Amino acid sequence: MPCIVEGLREHGEQADDDSAWSLADWGPARRRGAPQTGPQHAADIHFSVGPIVELTPGTGSSGPSGAGMMKAPSHMGVKQWLEPSSPSRVFAALLPAASEFYGDENLTGFVRVAKETTAVPQIPPREVQVTGNAEMSCPPDRATVSISVSSSKESVNDVQNSVSRRVEYIIQTVRQHYVKEADTAVTKYIQKVDDLYIMEVEVLVVFLDFDKMQKVRSVLLEKLDKSVCVGVPHFTHSPECLSALRRRVCVAAVENARLKASEVCCTLGQGLGRPLLVREEESREWSCGDTPLTLQQRAGLIALTVSSRVFVSFELRPKDRPRKKP
Repeated sequence: MPCIVEGLREHGEQADDDSAWSLADWGPARRRGAPQTGPQHAADIHFSVGPIVELTPGTGSSGPSGAGMMKAPSHMGVKQWLEPSSPSRVFAALLPAASEFYGDENLTGFVRVAKETTAVPQIPPREVQVTGNAEMSCPPDRATVSISVSSSKESVNDVQNSVSRRVEYIIQTVRQHYVKEADTAVTKYIQKVDDLYIMEVEVLVVFLDFDKMQKVRSVLLEKLDKSVCVGVPHFTHSPECLSALRRRVCVAAVENARLKASEVCCTLGQGLGRPLLVREEESREWSCGDTPLTLQQRAGLIALTVSSRVFVSFELRPKDRPRKKP
């Protein structure tokens, strides 16, 4: 940033035109007479505080008469020239170069003001906003059957042997119908009431094939006595089934929204652009309502229903005109 300094003597003397001298590219080392290896970038300073002094920058060798040294005027001696002049008052003003600020900071009430940038207003894209709904039902994919065996004997060994034979037959029947060992759980419980030992065993079997489940139940009910109780199957949905159902419903709702927006664009003579926003606003799940239970529902085979509602915004663009054949 360039700098201009002007001085006036306190006694009101004003220097003539020949008494002004300039300093450019002059470092502290030159004033002391030291050699200088290159030009020093300094501000241009103008004084009116003394006699005529001429100072010329240079790169020559140091010395009283070498280039780059201060020269005494011809009408005065070196001693007189080196004597300090009377006190002076110096006024300085910093002039900013081309930058992002305007104004003179020496003025009262100076405030930095940034350049005003003219922002080009962005035209919001044309869009069409629609909602899509979908509803799907899915039957259970697994059934759990509880098979309990109980016996009471006067000794512990007798009651354990009696129950173990029935439990082994149940496990063997289940394995013959290709039920995995991981889908079978056995829980045993024994207690003493008065002089009798009572033992209860529960076999919990998870079936993925409902036809095999019906066959196993029929065999156990036919071959075993009343000491074995085969429970009613309990149908459920696995986490994988529920997750897949929720995804399918959401995707179907988005597809319905896209079809709706496409028809709206055709009606308006416009083209359907890229999607700008997709948001699922609602998702609900329920099993059976207030309708009377059917035979399947009474048996526990209850389907789960999932619904989804989404909000989708599409870009609206001009419809492409068909090209004319040459």
